[in-house]
Amino acid sequence: MPIATTWQRFSGFLADTWRQTAYLWGAQGVSALTGVAYGKLVALFVAPAVLGVYNLQLASTLVLHAIVVAPTIQAYMSAMQQYAPNQTQRFYTRLLTGIYGVALLGTLAFALISGAWFVAMLMWLATTLQGAFLLNNGYFTAFGHVRKLALTQALNPLANLSLLALLIVSGRVIDNTMLWANVVALNGLLWVVSFYYLRRQRSTSTPTGTLPARRLAEHLRHYCLPLVIQAIFSWLTNYGDRYLVGMLMTETAVGYYSAGYGMGARIAILGAPLLVRQTVKLYANRREGLPVRNTLSMLRKNVALLWLMGGGGIVLLIALLDIIGNLFLSAQYQPGFSVIPLIAVAYLLLTTSQLIEASFMAYEKTKYILANSVCTALSNISLNMLLIPPFGIQGAAYAMILSMLVQCLIATGLYRRLLTVPKTHL
Repeated sequence: MPIATTWQRFSGFLADTWRQTAYLWGAQGVSALTGVAYGKLVALFVAPAVLGVYNLQLASTLVLHAIVVAPTIQAYMSAMQQYAPNQTQRFYTRLLTGIYGVALLGTLAFALISGAWFVAMLMWLATTLQGAFLLNNGYFTAFGHVRKLALTQALNPLANLSLLALLIVSGRVIDNTMLWANVVALNGLLWVVSFYYLRRQRSTSTPTGTLPARRLAEHLRHYCLPLVIQAIFSWLTNYGDRYLVGMLMTETAVGYYSAGYGMGARIAILGAPLLVRQTVKLYANRREGLPVRNTLSMLRKNVALLWLMGGGGIVLLIALLDIIGNLFLSAQYQPGFSVIPLIAVAYLLLTTSQLIEASFMAYEKTKYILANSVCTALSNISLNMLLIPPFGIQGAAYAMILSMLVQCLIATGLYRRLLTVPKTHL
């Protein structure tokens, strides 16, 4: 194909992408600026040891979300393409209420044993509000309400930064309890805003009619079972490195690693609008009964655009590493600077995998995601144990890159297999 024709098609894709995701790009710009400012305040006013303890606790609370809540919300978005919206919403709202009710019993048992009643309740309340907010956002994603998604994406970091600034202005030394209170306030605000817009949302055209809850339960079981198992391995991939750094090094090292990790992970902002657009298109195709091949061209262009933007960002990170680290973090977190560009590379690979795996979610091939996550988690844990002792926190970053490369390669192979599945089997 001539270069001029290729460029014309790609520029047309860029223009169309901008038209459909302009609000999301704006939200990501706000998120980038406020996220960097938040990281700077944390680096200045939160001690590495405090940040390390908080991140370990946060990773623990995300076990419930990753293993149970996230797969449930994915099943909710899939069910919305096939069943009546009102009935589906009621079913999944009751289901999440039951999940967090059981979680409360576990929280009370933990508080009774540990004696940390206040922190335990803050952790439970924060995760409950987060789940309620994400359920509302699942509706907006399922039906392509881009402006509402953009609003919540921009509000999240803005509110987070404002709440932290209020804590700092109060003049108190920020401890673990205050960080958790900040998360509760943030997730509560996000839920209120998303609930308000959900209540105002007009009915979306989807399959209607009465159906027994058993049908929704069968769909949930079929869709979620692979995701629940997958989520365990995904959690190990995403958060196991922090525990291994803590075990093989120190909690302070976890703080250094978390600060550098958070800064490098910001590059995922570049891919978020592309992932939303890809997901919305896939769900629209699924509702219309179209094959996954209809979105192949969009996937290729999204991946190319992601690496074009992300590659430039990584070059800047490497060239200006010390300047960026001192500007957006602080000198006390200098040991974590070296992992910033490494984590950025890993997140470009992760976002590429997510763009591919969005097709598995939309077309109910969750067993593919399970197979990929098992391989990725096993490689990640093995690589962390192998590389952390000789390379320290850089070893954890190297392990992240290599395991994300494994995930990306497997996802590509499974996607090729999905393209060969007959339309009648989707």
